[in-house]
Amino acid sequence: MTEKAFNEMIESFIPNEMPYSIAKGSFKKELGIDVDCYVLDNGKRVFSKNGLVNAVGLSQKGGALEKFFEGKDWLNYPVTQIQEKIKNPLIFTHKKSVTQKTFGYEATTLIDICKAIANASKNKRLIRNSQAILSASGKVGIIALIDQVAGYRDPNQTAYIEAFKIFIREEASQWEKQFPDEFYETIYRLYKLDGKAYSNHPQFFAILTRNLIYKPLAKSKGAILEILEDKNPLIKGQRKKRLHQFLEDIGKQALTLQIGKVIGHMEQARDEKHFKILWEKATGNQLQFPFEDLD
Repeated sequence: MTEKAFNEMIESFIPNEMPYSIAKGSFKKELGIDVDCYVLDNGKRVFSKNGLVNAVGLSQKGGALEKFFEGKDWLNYPVTQIQEKIKNPLIFTHKKSVTQKTFGYEATTLIDICKAIANASKNKRLIRNSQAILSASGKVGIIALIDQVAGYRDPNQTAYIEAFKIFIREEASQWEKQFPDEFYETIYRLYKLDGKAYSNHPQFFAILTRNLIYKPLAKSKGAILEILEDKNPLIKGQRKKRLHQFLEDIGKQALTLQIGKVIGHMEQARDEKHFKILWEKATGNQLQFPFEDLD
């Protein structure tokens, strides 16, 4: 199966977009700012445009958000992608009022904006607001935080997980090497560690593998990982088998593709922090753990 055919098959597992809100929450308790957030029926978590502007603390005047990212603060900070997202808002409706259209942005756009402000802006008030948002979402991620404040649990998650069982074996296969040495060697380089000094890989390698390889595997958003961990649970901190031993051939193909993509991004990075930036820029996904805290 070619990569194109493989990706087309994966797309069939992803729900079609029908953009209207099915859950709503507020960040007032978490941030002290009454900012509404929404879960759309296509799975996207979003803020209205006004909500995003309020969260950061910018003016509500027309075009204020666009003009803000045209200032001199950004001469040495890349904001091209942010500008493109601002120019192309999502349009969604509310289930109770399908005629009322709302302009908004995916939740990760707020994180991108807050990072830009925290790193390059000179406005102390905006920096404080941005740091508060990054701190509130840093441990669980902005997506999980929105689900939490909206009281949302995906009712289709069970069916979604069932769909990905095609990737999973009933019984473990014999162990075969799936992760090339290059994968681990590149991690040692990014963290400036001497691989020869370790008889076993550092424990945080397992965290990286879980978050970079297994969670996004075949665009399953953790569904495949959940099934694998159910089949191969931790017992006293150890698993009897490797997770990949429970993958069917199509699952192993997905694994190989994902490993290759991750290695490609790691090879472009100077260090672990640079890799985090490159990864989030390329995938649009906020990593759910702080690289800088791993040791």
